[in-house]
Amino acid sequence: MPRAAIYARVSTAEQVEGHSIDAQIERLRAYAGDHGFRLAGEYVDPGFQGDTDDRPALRRLMAHARAREFEIVLVYRFDRIFREVRLFLNTEHELRQHGVRLISITEAIDDTHEGRLQLLIKGSFAEYEKAVIRERSNLGRIRAAKEGKWMGGPPPYGYDLNPDTSRLVVNEEEAKWVQKFYRWLVDDRLSLAKLQRRVNDLKAPTKWEQLRRNRPVNRGGWWMQRTLGRILTKELYTGTYHYRKVWKPRAVRRKDAKLRPEEEWIAIPVPAIIDHDLFKFAQRQLKKNSELSPRRTNRLYLLRRLVECGTCGRTWVATRNNFDRPYYICSGRRKSASSERCERPAVMASALEPAVWNALIELLQDPALVLQKVRERLDQDGVREAKDRELRELTAQVLKAEHEEARLIRAFKEGVIDLQTLKTEREETRERISRLQDARNTLERELTGWLSKEAQIAAVEQLGHDVIHALPNVPYERRCEVVRQVVDRVVVHETEAEVYTVLPAGQPIALQDAPGVDRIV
Repeated sequence: MPRAAIYARVSTAEQVEGHSIDAQIERLRAYAGDHGFRLAGEYVDPGFQGDTDDRPALRRLMAHARAREFEIVLVYRFDRIFREVRLFLNTEHELRQHGVRLISITEAIDDTHEGRLQLLIKGSFAEYEKAVIRERSNLGRIRAAKEGKWMGGPPPYGYDLNPDTSRLVVNEEEAKWVQKFYRWLVDDRLSLAKLQRRVNDLKAPTKWEQLRRNRPVNRGGWWMQRTLGRILTKELYTGTYHYRKVWKPRAVRRKDAKLRPEEEWIAIPVPAIIDHDLFKFAQRQLKKNSELSPRRTNRLYLLRRLVECGTCGRTWVATRNNFDRPYYICSGRRKSASSERCERPAVMASALEPAVWNALIELLQDPALVLQKVRERLDQDGVREAKDRELRELTAQVLKAEHEEARLIRAFKEGVIDLQTLKTEREETRERISRLQDARNTLERELTGWLSKEAQIAAVEQLGHDVIHALPNVPYERRCEVVRQVVDRVVVHETEAEVYTVLPAGQPIALQDAPGVDRIV
């Protein structure tokens, strides 16, 4: 009795149109039984296009064909294997090489020369039909996008989809969290790991919860770093979504996607959740977080990835010469520079780093400029109110977590949970309470400082006094930490360097020139 394998496929679009993969399988089983074939396996690829070979069931089918586990492959139609002629012929040829016949139960084609010609014609027609369907679908999507309809799949976090207009509308609760994510990144300069912990501690609602779906297995908690990273890099939150901005070849990985020419983009207006400046500062902070990550270097440099060339604008790199002496040099001086080579001489670290550090010390001795900018930041409408709301939310989260701990104890006393479960969940709850309390205490101290600008002045003056007196004992590692927290960039000119610091608003300002830069040629 010949052994036969069943292969069935239906694309997502065909599923929408009502084509059932179960109906295919039922017909294929009946055909195998009527013709006396013994079923050796069923291979099903739901939701896959017919022009890609990246299908798990198809890969298994071909692997088992090479192992000669069956002699026949049954399909409902030949285009269930492939809608592209080249891929179809290659697959059919490989099956024949391993002694496997490909049979369509709805298309009577024999193994003669005429039959193979008919098979080639059918394959060409299937490929043509697929191209026509795709072109028609693309034109329909482009037309809908030009009408302002949302064409980006499920609505992103912070938005809902209006089913009547097919346009995005703001989800007020989620939008507040989006704003917090950006503010925590820019104002508190959190890494994605620290942001993830804060968001999970505060139990920010997810789309899964809103849609009342079961949460999938999640190795990083309710929120993953990559999810937060996508939110923090979506420009649509500023009010515009660009459809057809990215071109992704079919059947390739996400990283192979490429930008289309800008004239092909279709701008779809959406309600803005954040402003352009906040988005710009967020991208700068993400870049800075990446560049200053300890994973990127084995050596410490005080100004690593912070120095910019005053001549060409490129970033300077930190390295060492043959005598193991550290120095900074414009990346435009390298032979691999893609454009005109920069002629700016390199600068020894022994000249630049003390100049920048001394500029920061001088700033602390005379903090009037910084305090002026801080006042401008604190005087902005809504800043204090937003911080007050955040404090109330943190307090509520602490109380909620404490109630959860009390419920765990009651559940143990009533025999609902065992001792080990109590210990495990109570320890997790206490850790979350501790982190929430730390965040609340930090915010309370910040708000207390805002109550008195005179107290702020005294605090900055005291900080300057402490740093100046501890200067001889400040280790290099600690200096690196301070610089990364305070300095936005250092622009090196011919005889001086401008030091820019990051203020609470995220806006860098020039504070002090660092003169006397010695150079090496």
